Amino acid sequence: MKLRAKIVDLEAAGKPIAILNKNDARLLRVAPLERVSIVYDNREIIALIDVTDTFVSEGEIGLFESIIETLKVKDNDIVDVHPAPKPVSISYIKRKMLREYSLTREQFFELMNDINLNRLSDTEIAVFISSVAINGLTDNEILDLIDALVNTGEQLNLSDIKNVVTKHSIGGIPGNRVTLLILPIVTAAGLIMPKLSTRAITSPSGTADTAEIFMPIDLTIDEFRKIILKVGGALASNERLGICPAMSKLIRILSPLALDPEPLLISSILAHMKALSAKHVVIDIPTGRGAKVYRLAKAQELGEKMVSIGMRAGVSLECVITPGDRPIGKFIGPALEAYDVLRILTTGKGSFDLKNKALSLAGILLEVTNIAEYGKGVKVAEEILESGKAWKKMMEIIEIQGGDPKVSLDDIPLGTYTAEYYAPMDGTVYGFDNRAIREIAKVAGAPIDKGAGVVLLVDKGDDVKKGQLLMKIYSNSEARLTQALKVAERRNPYIFEKMILGRITPDKVHIEDESIFGES
Repeated sequence: MKLRAKIVDLEAAGKPIAILNKNDARLLRVAPLERVSIVYDNREIIALIDVTDTFVSEGEIGLFESIIETLKVKDNDIVDVHPAPKPVSISYIKRKMLREYSLTREQFFELMNDINLNRLSDTEIAVFISSVAINGLTDNEILDLIDALVNTGEQLNLSDIKNVVTKHSIGGIPGNRVTLLILPIVTAAGLIMPKLSTRAITSPSGTADTAEIFMPIDLTIDEFRKIILKVGGALASNERLGICPAMSKLIRILSPLALDPEPLLISSILAHMKALSAKHVVIDIPTGRGAKVYRLAKAQELGEKMVSIGMRAGVSLECVITPGDRPIGKFIGPALEAYDVLRILTTGKGSFDLKNKALSLAGILLEVTNIAEYGKGVKVAEEILESGKAWKKMMEIIEIQGGDPKVSLDDIPLGTYTAEYYAPMDGTVYGFDNRAIREIAKVAGAPIDKGAGVVLLVDKGDDVKKGQLLMKIYSNSEARLTQALKVAERRNPYIFEKMILGRITPDKVHIEDESIFGES
């Protein structure tokens, strides 16, 4: 059927969506969310359809942005439209859901390719994710999925270079911007470090959000490689790189589902490390109350599985279990975290835990590459930081990526408006509520408002008095700032030590907070 194109000025998260008049849909024998082939000037795309009575007339087809870009079609151009069969990969999803059998390498390739080409609906992808969350994947399936993820996207191709290292965290902890300290330290020592970083999905800031305060990070794969070869390291988001693109699409579906199935977590991390040609990798597994991994035993189990599968996949891994029961760094939010990082790089001052963790992880990379003797990596990393070599290297990276290498603390764009949160009682700070801290910073506007966030002013173990200043909140919106302060007062982001943890009577057992006991 020949139809006249009608440009629809809407995005659908990259999905190829077309709109048919209900009478044309009836003639084509297609229903909503079924597929059609659209051909224009020898270019073809498979699109999911919606049906309307009035939005498009008979003889028209409404085309969303991704279709327009692919077909290079204009308003009123004539396109050929025909029904398209369902992708075979849908049957693989169904079989995985029903636990009929393990998927093969070829089936994973076809599935990831169909995801890349937007041939599967969000619903179909969500069923695949749910099937993996419920039924899991065998180790062999994880290896085949890693292979499919790597080989259906771009690769950095640094295999001919020795000592390519990188670091990754499973995430979930406010602050934790250690990457922006590790990168200049290890590259100043002569290692090569490509780093892919993500923007925040559920947190107040991702490494990419903070890095953008210093420099552009939307690089092509060629730009990424050239920068790495010239200065030893670079940091980029994956939007234009095209590394493991199917996983990026899976993550987009994972986020609102609040799912992070272990097989997909492992596959994603190892696939990205392989695509970066990393020879040595440190994986950070934050563990504790408020982290993705709550129990130490679970963190150990995850780390052992990652190391084992990594060896089979050809990636040398070391997993590090780190504290996840509190933020890393006292500054939470894109610009605030950039401020903290810059202060450490230029003065050596700043959040002690952020600096200490960065030196510890950098030290491991220096040791496994024989830059430092075993047990002396932290000392070597500290010398590089304190000597100014790390800041000099970071200035090189910032400049070559298009930022201002002379950036100063005064240049960091912190929020215009501030509010203060005070202690509601006397007591000793037992810990932090990571979820509450994330919520406060996000309500203040982070990460979209780069200057929004919070600064924590007391630490675990500190004795505080009622009315003492505990937190400062930043925002560029007075209305958001007011709401963020209300959240802080309602949630109380600090956990105060309790002398009575539970009461047991003949009638009942009441435990105030079981998480305080840690491992059971």
